[in-house]
Amino acid sequence: MALLSRRSILVAAIIVVSPLRAQNVTPRPEKRVAIKGYDPVAYFTDSRATKGSPEFAADFDDATY
Repeated sequence: MALLSRRSILVAAIIVVSPLRAQNVTPRPEKRVAIKGYDPVAYFTDSRATKGSPEFAADFDDATY
């Protein structure tokens, strides 16, 4: 009977502690600005680097293009 009680206490402790440990996950970094905010299409259309406009932005893979 004592073994059952110890086992029950151990299982209960694991059930209580597991969600608490899951909450200690490192937060994801904020979205970064890819290619330093430059317009990637301008390299082909204007043959030079041009700053992009926030009006035309797209989010992909934790980055803003």
